[in-house]
Amino acid sequence: MARVTGPISRPHPIQVEDVKFLRANTDHQIKVTVPGPFTMSQQAQDDFYGDPQALAFAYADAVNAEVVDLFAAGADIVQLDEPYLQARPEPARQYGLSALNRALDGVLGTTAVHLCFGYAAIIHERPSGYSFLPELADCSCDQISIETAQSNLDTAVLAELTGKTIILGGIDLSDPVVETAETVADRVRRALPYVAPDKVIVATDCGMKYLPRQSALGKMQAMSGAAQLLQPSSAEPAAGAQSADREQVPGVTSGLLGGAFRAPGKAGLTMAVQRGKQQAAEHRQVLGEMQLLLLFRLGRVGLPESMSGKRRRDQGGSKRKR
Repeated sequence: MARVTGPISRPHPIQVEDVKFLRANTDHQIKVTVPGPFTMSQQAQDDFYGDPQALAFAYADAVNAEVVDLFAAGADIVQLDEPYLQARPEPARQYGLSALNRALDGVLGTTAVHLCFGYAAIIHERPSGYSFLPELADCSCDQISIETAQSNLDTAVLAELTGKTIILGGIDLSDPVVETAETVADRVRRALPYVAPDKVIVATDCGMKYLPRQSALGKMQAMSGAAQLLQPSSAEPAAGAQSADREQVPGVTSGLLGGAFRAPGKAGLTMAVQRGKQQAAEHRQVLGEMQLLLLFRLGRVGLPESMSGKRRRDQGGSKRKR
């Protein structure tokens, strides 16, 4: 737990360099997430302010400065993660929403707020409704990200969020079994009586870090396929999507690849995975060599011939330079 012993400040940007790197390497939309001020205030031990609202507002000012810089660096969407609005609804109503709006004050760019019930691998029981959600109608954000798959959320509550784009969690992260595209599309259809289709972005319930890689990949394919199934009948299904009658529901998009539907197809995803595996293998090799060199210097192992020759060459080059 963070311990606050003095005024909260932001001496330098936190994620700006990451956004600049990403912006330099893609022309797709960039979305970056930042912890929300209310959630951070609820996770901190306050030994300075003595007032939970003042603490949340101090965090909000720091978050605001970060968000402004992230947009200036090239981000298209900035999302504030605020799971504690759901977890602690009473203080959220008292000052949480005000802190959130303070963090977004004066921000020029598309902003989102994410609420969930916690990681599926850790929090297994889900309520069928949010304890804090309609209140976000008064938030200045453009998009609201919620989970509906694992919780089987009563989507009627979305009627109270008029004007907001809904990032609709339709992927169950409690089960590694990959859903079909039709299953995901059915979850989206539950929301369409209450939200205009062009205000829906299909997404996962929350983060996928606890899923096996192949499961996560398959679920993203299902998500992309579901968005394609919900396109007008002129659209072609995504690669790997089951054939089904596509409904005349224009505008439903996928959160995959930046919030606008682009069906990458199996080949494109396979190439991405292969590149990732190659990079991971290279990283493992470098780390392995570093560990061997450390143990060698400690006198615990001898070096393999392949590394011994490399080390002699490196040392020879160093001597020549000197």
